[in-house]
Amino acid sequence: MPASYALMLNTTKSLIQQYSRVAVLAWLTLLAPAIAAEPSKNILELPAEVQLNTLTHIPLSESEVRTKVEYAHRLFDMSLAKRISSSHHEQAIMLLEQAHAQADAAQQALANGALSEADDLVNQCYRSIAIASTLVPSEHQRALAKTTHSSMVEGLAHAKELHAKAYQRVAEISQHVKFDAEAVYQLEQLAMSEVVDNNYQEANRHLRQARMLVDLATMKMLDNQTVTYHVDVSTPALEYQYEVGRFRSYEELIPVAIEMKKPNKMQLMLITRKVDEGLWKAEQAQITADAGDYPKAIRMVMDASVDIRRGLKLMKVKLYE
Repeated sequence: MPASYALMLNTTKSLIQQYSRVAVLAWLTLLAPAIAAEPSKNILELPAEVQLNTLTHIPLSESEVRTKVEYAHRLFDMSLAKRISSSHHEQAIMLLEQAHAQADAAQQALANGALSEADDLVNQCYRSIAIASTLVPSEHQRALAKTTHSSMVEGLAHAKELHAKAYQRVAEISQHVKFDAEAVYQLEQLAMSEVVDNNYQEANRHLRQARMLVDLATMKMLDNQTVTYHVDVSTPALEYQYEVGRFRSYEELIPVAIEMKKPNKMQLMLITRKVDEGLWKAEQAQITADAGDYPKAIRMVMDASVDIRRGLKLMKVKLYE
């Protein structure tokens, strides 16, 4: 399931090293409710199965809560807070001011020895900042959203195709699960209207919600089902086609990972280099295959897949090979 809104990941290396576990918990607590709690217009309610929970149940010591509160105050000196405060977006600015008040209240609660209350208030502070940040995306985030929009549209179409195939594959009618076609249609229409306004980030968010609904129905339908795939690699030509399919599957993950992980400019440059190398090797493999040298072409396209996987790993995408 897409883990949405990987926001504010450009935190400095020194902060991460200084705060370690607390920083990670803070950011995760901040990011988790960004979808469900976002006060944007025209958001459809998602099923309970895909609602994200906060991490307030993780017990922290007094020193960790104190560090967490200090970390919250640091956020207001970062570029994100400055971007929000200078955005003229009334709702985002109000949320930032609310976050300030919650951080101050957390500090006071900590001083009074109310550990649980302080932790709850600082979590509220993180949530307020997370919601505000979705209302005021950076130029880098806007550019990425526009670049990946077409792949998001294709991804939703592909999800629908997979659902249709699963629907046909499941033999028992009682196990058929349809997705909410009306809700998906509404989300697609909302996405199209946002594209007209050049708001690709919001459009992509609607498309992600639509895909969640489709994927959820597919997973429910295939739950407890045994799916067997038969792969014919009896000839070098068929084995080559199988490896090409693997390469394409990795390649399709790149735009999705970029949308989810929000790599910085340096990371994006390295990722693009790896992807370009992989695409070039795949083209050379096809030329070799067309010449009839399938064993060599197989090795070449496998090398191409390695480059694409390296690009994915630069974004911390877990791959099971």
